[in-house]
Parts: sequence; C-alpha cells; structure tokens
Amino acid sequence: MAQSVADNAPTAAAAARGKPKVLLIIVAVLVVALVGAGAFLFVGRGKGGAAGAKQKGGKSETKAAPKEEKLTLVRLPSFLVNVLDPSRPRGATLAFLRVTIALRVAGDAASAEGKAPEGGGPHNAKVGAEPGSGLPPEVEVAVKDAVITVLSAQDTRTLSTPSGKDKLRQLLLAKLKTGVPELEVREVLYEDFVMQ
Repeated sequence: MAQSVADNAPTAAAAARGKPKVLLIIVAVLVVALVGAGAFLFVGRGKGGAAGAKQKGGKSETKAAPKEEKLTLVRLPSFLVNVLDPSRPRGATLAFLRVTIALRVAGDAASAEGKAPEGGGPHNAKVGAEPGSGLPPEVEVAVKDAVITVLSAQDTRTLSTPSGKDKLRQLLLAKLKTGVPELEVREVLYEDFVMQ
C-alpha cells in the first residue's frame, strides 16, 4: 500500500503541473480566435464584405455607400410680379415683388439638358442683353413660367414673415419638381427679395 501511494505521487504531481499549461494553451487559442473574429468583422464592415452583406436567395448583396450628389447652381434673372396687398386701402390692392432666385440642381444643368444656344449662356451674352441661366431655352421658359405662376399667387401679408418666405420656397420647389422634372431641382435659394 505504501508502494501504491508512492507510485501515484509522481503522476499526481505531473498532473498538477500539466493543468496550468493546458489551461494556458486553451486561453491562448480562445484569445487568438476572438481577435481573429473581431478583425474579420471590423475589416468586413469597412469594405462592405461579409458583415455588411445581405443574404438574398443564397447570393450576398452588399449595400453601396451613398455617393455624394454633384449639385450645380443655376442663377435665374430677377422676377418682378404684382402680388396682393390686403393691408392697403381699397383703391390700391396690388404691390410689387421683385425676387432673384438661384436653383441647386442635380448634375450639370447645361450639359444634362444639352448645350445652351449660341449667344444665350452667361458666357456668350449679347451686349446689353440680360445674361441667361445657361439652361436650354425650352427648360428656361418652363422654369420662368413655374416661378411666375407661384409668385403671382402670393400676398404681402404672408411674404412679410420668415415663415411665409420659407413656405414660398417650398411652393417653388414643389412646382419646379412637378413642372420641370428633367431639371431635378434640389433647393431654391433667394438672392434678392424686395416688396413695395
């Protein structure tokens, strides 16, 4: 019996010494696996790889990052229209509104719609003539018609407030988007706004 205890002592001591080594190896393998998985997910998301992909019918599709849209500024000539003025005496119910606007449009407005005709663009303006917008004539006429239609339906009481000016901007944008969809207007900007 004394011999059996002596025989077991070296194996118990060896087993006790081997356990920390095994645990250390297991922990090291887990750490390496976790770091590898984290790196795979991090790199995969950055490149739109496996983590950014959607599975549809067994095929993976990656979501394309939205590209920044190129916007072009189109400056229009001043508009002078009559607007209702409910605050004036009965004899004079109209006031003048002069507005100069610019439009932010998608892409290059002149190249998307064709080149401006000779003598028509801002760089080819005739002496004494008002420079054009650089838009093709049929598009420029449609834009002017839409703007004049919206402006002439306004009144001074509404337009004298900041919220009224913002509402007019939204009305102009909506009318231009529906009336001249090929221009792809994104924003209407005021350059000049005078009522008298």
